[in-house]
Amino acid sequence: MDDDMAREPEAIAELRRSLGAQLATFRQAAGLTQGQLGKLAICDRTTMVHIEKGRARAEERFWRTVDSACAAGGVLVTAYLELAAAKAEYEQRERGQRLATVRAKAAELRGQPGSHHGQGRGGDIGRVDMPELERLRGALLGHQRELESSSHGGAAPTAAQLAAGAMQAHRLYQRADYAGAARMLPQIIDRIEAAPISTTVPAQTKAAAYLVAAKLATKVGDSSLAWVVADRSLRLASETDRSGLIGIANYQVACALLGGGRLAEAEQTAARAADLVASNANSARSDIEEILAAQGALLLLLAIMAARRGDAHTAKKYLRAGALLAERLRQDGNWLWTAFGPTNVAIHELAVQVTLGDWRTALQIGERIDTEVLPAGLLGRRSQVHLELGWASVGQGDDGLAVLHLLEAERVAKQAVSRNANARALLSTLLARERKSATPGLRALAARAGVFQ
Repeated sequence: MDDDMAREPEAIAELRRSLGAQLATFRQAAGLTQGQLGKLAICDRTTMVHIEKGRARAEERFWRTVDSACAAGGVLVTAYLELAAAKAEYEQRERGQRLATVRAKAAELRGQPGSHHGQGRGGDIGRVDMPELERLRGALLGHQRELESSSHGGAAPTAAQLAAGAMQAHRLYQRADYAGAARMLPQIIDRIEAAPISTTVPAQTKAAAYLVAAKLATKVGDSSLAWVVADRSLRLASETDRSGLIGIANYQVACALLGGGRLAEAEQTAARAADLVASNANSARSDIEEILAAQGALLLLLAIMAARRGDAHTAKKYLRAGALLAERLRQDGNWLWTAFGPTNVAIHELAVQVTLGDWRTALQIGERIDTEVLPAGLLGRRSQVHLELGWASVGQGDDGLAVLHLLEAERVAKQAVSRNANARALLSTLLARERKSATPGLRALAARAGVFQ
C-alpha cells in the first residue's frame, strides 16, 4: 500500500475494499483465476490479489477491461467511478482546508484577524493607505461638518443633486477610480447629514451613499470602517420598501464581517438576507430585476464563503443557484451596482476555484470568460478576472504569468492594483519569492503600486 492510500479516510478505504470484493465475486463467477484475469488486464497475480483486497489501486482502463472480461455489465466500472468521485471530492476539500489554514497562519503572522473577502485573498495584509479616506472618516464622525458647511457657500444642494452625487460616486467606484470616489464621498455624506429640514433626503439616497463608502473601505482593506458604513447603509435601506437595496446593504455588512475575520457571522448575515430577498421575488413586482440581482449577488458571496471553509460542494450549489437567477435576467446587468449576470457568475466560479486551490480549473475557467460583454464602465469587475488569474498562476508556481495578469489588470483599470488590498497582497507574495529573470516587470509594477520602493 502506498503512502497516499495509507492516509485515505476510512470511508474511501471502505469503498476501495468493497470494489475489490466485487471484483473477486465477478471473477469467480466467470470461472477465472487471479492469474488468468491478470494476464487479460496486463498485471501480475500478486497485483490482482492486492486489488481484490483493497490494498492497491488501479486506473479506469483496468476496471473497464476486467468488467468486460468478467461480464459484470458495467457494475465494476460504475463502482470505480463512484470511488474516484468520492476520492476527488475528499482531496479537493483537503486542499481547500490546507489553503485556509495557510492563509490564516499568514494573517496571524502579520498580526491580522483573518483575510479579506475575495474577491480576495489578501485582506488587511495589503491594506491601502488612502489620504482621501481620512476626510471620509471625518465626515462620518461629524468632525468636519462645521468646516464643510462654512465652505459650501450658496444654496444648499437639492435632494436630486445629492442623489446624483451618490450615483456618480458609484460610477467612479465601478470604473476603479477609487481615489475619485473617495474624494467625492466626504462632501456628499456631510451634505446629506447636514441637509436642512426643508430638504428631505430620501432614505434610499442616504443608503446608496453609505453603500459605496462601504464598498470603498472594503476594497482598500479597512474592515473596521467598512463595517461602520455598511451598518449605516443597512439601517437606512431598511427604512425603504426596496428589498433589493436592503439585500445589497446586507451584502456589504457581510463583506465587512468577512474582512474582519468573522466568517461564521458573515455567512449567517448573507444567508438570512438571501432568504429574505427571495421571499419577495414575485415576478409581478416592478423591481423584480433589482431583487433577482441582489439575491444573485448574495448567493455568489455565499459561494465564496463556502469555498473559504473548503466546502466545494456547498460552493457549487450556490453557484448553480446564482446561475439560474442570471438565466432569468437573460443578460449581464448592473442593477443596484451588482454587475450581476451570467458573466459575473463565471467570474465568481473562477474565484471559488482559486479559493479552493484548484488552480488548473481556475485557469481553464478564466480562458472562457469574455469581460467585453459586461456593461460599460465596469472596469473594476473586468480587472478582477486578471487578479484571480494572478493568484491561480502563483498557485501553479508560474510567477511570470501572475505578473502579466497584474499588468493587464493595471492596463484595464489604472487603480485596480495600487488601490486594491487584494492586488497588493498578491504583489507582496510575488516579491517575497522574486526571481528577477522570471518576473522582469514585477519591481516596476510594485513601485507604481507603492508596495515596493
